[in-house]
Amino acid sequence: MRESATVAGIALLAVLHGCETPPASIPGPPTWSTIYEDYFAPSTVGGCGGTTRGCHSSPSDPGAATSKLVCADMRGCYESLTQTSALIVPADRVRPTASRLVRALRHARGEGEMPKDSSFVFERGDIERISNWIARGAPED
Repeated sequence: MRESATVAGIALLAVLHGCETPPASIPGPPTWSTIYEDYFAPSTVGGCGGTTRGCHSSPSDPGAATSKLVCADMRGCYESLTQTSALIVPADRVRPTASRLVRALRHARGEGEMPKDSSFVFERGDIERISNWIARGAPED
């Protein structure tokens, strides 16, 4: 009960402070399912696979054609991140901030800026969650 009240309080604070993406609903280390739902799913505000923006929802979208990242569904997005696009590779576990994915989200020089032309910005906490998941080996729960 106390845990759910804490999560509800955090979510309320996020809404009151204008955060577009609420913190993960499940406490503890980030899992692929929470990472996907919070950042990559089509239903997510600013989500990579969002059908309203169309950047990575199908292979023919401009962002997908360039990066090989398609996030229309959870399994396909995971395969795109870890195999097709190589945005996450096994060596990233040692230094997740060097992964192509994290560099793109941070708008690091030479990796592009994600998301492009969007009001959504990955905040430091968002990037830390994704980096922590990568440091754990980017498991596909």
